[in-house]
Amino acid sequence: MQYGVARWALLTVGLVACSPSGSDTSASGYGGSGAGSASSDGSGGSASGSRAAGDGGAGVGGRGAGSAGEGGSSSTGMVEVDDFEAGGDRPVTVHVPGSFDGEPAPLLILLHGYASSGALAEAYFALGDAAEAQGVITAAPDGLMDVTTSRYWNATAACCDNYDNQPDDVGYLSGLIDEIATRIEIDPRRVYLLGHSNGGFMAYRMACDEASRIAAIVSLSGATELDAADCAPSEPVSILEIHGTSDTVVPYLGGFIGLEAFPSATQTAATWAAYDGCDETPTRSAFAEDIVAPVGVDSDADRYDGCDAESSVELWTVQGGLHQPLLAADFGEQVLRFLMAHPKP
Repeated sequence: MQYGVARWALLTVGLVACSPSGSDTSASGYGGSGAGSASSDGSGGSASGSRAAGDGGAGVGGRGAGSAGEGGSSSTGMVEVDDFEAGGDRPVTVHVPGSFDGEPAPLLILLHGYASSGALAEAYFALGDAAEAQGVITAAPDGLMDVTTSRYWNATAACCDNYDNQPDDVGYLSGLIDEIATRIEIDPRRVYLLGHSNGGFMAYRMACDEASRIAAIVSLSGATELDAADCAPSEPVSILEIHGTSDTVVPYLGGFIGLEAFPSATQTAATWAAYDGCDETPTRSAFAEDIVAPVGVDSDADRYDGCDAESSVELWTVQGGLHQPLLAADFGEQVLRFLMAHPKP
């Protein structure tokens, strides 16, 4: 499996723009002590919110010319709906796949890392072609800025409301989902979240607080609450944690952000397995596909069986993987495969 040339270029630009060193070694940007936070986990990919020219797309969910306009019909019988803006005073573009036919469609919210942005998250995850093929509506909102002008999500106790502003990001994201549902037909059984780092922490927060509406989440380099009692999901939510063993920002073995502790990747998965009523011991297997580039990086998959309500909990461990790895060319397809296989019952 090869990593696309255009995507290498996007990531190179983004890493230079968002981090003085471009390395995975600086945890200071998480802002537990303040200044310099923009160099941490927010590099996220490209300084552009769209795929590079020649990559065959026009950004996540992008479509070519010829749309019949919102609410119109094409000669093929498809219902053509243009991308639109939602989110009120925190606006975000909602990308509608060209394959949308008026039937209720899956919705995927992308959540960026600390000091990153929705546009960078779109470029980093690069789900455009995969989302189009699966007919998935996507949106990548921005978190608010803290005093260092770094965008963040008020997720768990550990991450990342470093200045105790306490914004209601759960309310904002829930309201965003509601608003999108008033503008286009979404399938309430297939509302998903994909987050990197602080965005992964936020995906867990939504799974805790809004379990009745979130079918599944994927967290890359994130973690759930340390104290299992701090999360009380009302029903099962399918969980996929993807984490590298050489992550120095949100270490695989757990650690601290400022003075607040967060659990290890294995504890995160085990905690959610308990919430979802899964078997206590996972089944481990070698991962058959590459999760990150370059080709040949070993990965393992721990899968918990016997979960309630047809839910699933998985941990994909990337041996030697960094906090912000270069993603394999079909990473988006793999993530969407997991999400689409786990709707609400």
